[in-house]
Amino acid sequence: MSKTTKKQIEKRNEIIEAAKRIMDEVGFENVTVRSICKAANISIGTFYHYFNDKGDIIIQLYTSVDEYLKEIEKEKLSDEDELKNIITLSEEYGKFVSDSGLIIAKQIFSASINTESNQIYRSKERDINRIIVDIVKRAEDKKQINSKFGVDEISNMILINIRGIVFDWCKFHGQYDLATQMKNNISIFVNGIK
Repeated sequence: MSKTTKKQIEKRNEIIEAAKRIMDEVGFENVTVRSICKAANISIGTFYHYFNDKGDIIIQLYTSVDEYLKEIEKEKLSDEDELKNIITLSEEYGKFVSDSGLIIAKQIFSASINTESNQIYRSKERDINRIIVDIVKRAEDKKQINSKFGVDEISNMILINIRGIVFDWCKFHGQYDLATQMKNNISIFVNGIK
């Protein structure tokens, strides 16, 4: 990686972190490009060099989840029992969201409802969607699932469950361990499709 590219990545990450701090304080709707620039100690022109608008920050947060899950896919989803892989993926997703923080999770939900980032949130091209579909396809090929539902339908149900658990965690202000709850709920779901 060139020195310029490394510096650009670092600067982009600094801007994202500044935006996250501002979102923690005032909420996504009240964040302005100017407030992000002030918090990151950059000019407005620098902001627009890296992002088109403040919505791009949310898109970057989705990307960071997907990048994390791609690493999990390589490192931890090697069990022959694909249903265990679904549970592991869900638990790791819960860990990532919890580690990112309650306020950021709430902001992502809010932004996904109220902005164009909704298109990315539901995009079939996102890695989280692809990984789940791949696992469910393998489970079907290995005859580990016995369901009247197809791969796409089961995959969508898993995504809805995962998102619903995170929403509930946000609604109840992070009062429980998200990763454990994710593991427990998704375990019950996968037992229902065996």
